[in-house]
Amino acid sequence: MIEYEWSNYPGGPEKAIKDGYILRLNDVIDQYTPHLKQYLNEHPDIDMQIRTASGSYYAFPFIQGDDKLRTYQGPIIRKDWLDELGLDVPTTIDEWHTMLQAFKDKRELTPRLLF
Repeated sequence: MIEYEWSNYPGGPEKAIKDGYILRLNDVIDQYTPHLKQYLNEHPDIDMQIRTASGSYYAFPFIQGDDKLRTYQGPIIRKDWLDELGLDVPTTIDEWHTMLQAFKDKRELTPRLLF
């Protein structure tokens, strides 16, 4: 299985299905995921996010029912930069400030090294 934003595919997910890049999942969902099918019937807002206008399912949803699950990405830090500067992964605002200042200072000294 691959996670991809199929709406970015030229022609969208329906064209990706027709071109053979992804599988139409309707039969798979009907046969193997009856609870998902029931959920989608009960939640048309989710259902419409994973099927095309012509009704082809092209993805299994990541259902984020709890507010805590609705934020699944956050700041990303390059570990090699931290290691090079002898810093730990920041956990407080002060540590973030220290890290960002160190990145800035290092870049000013050696522009090609970090960026």
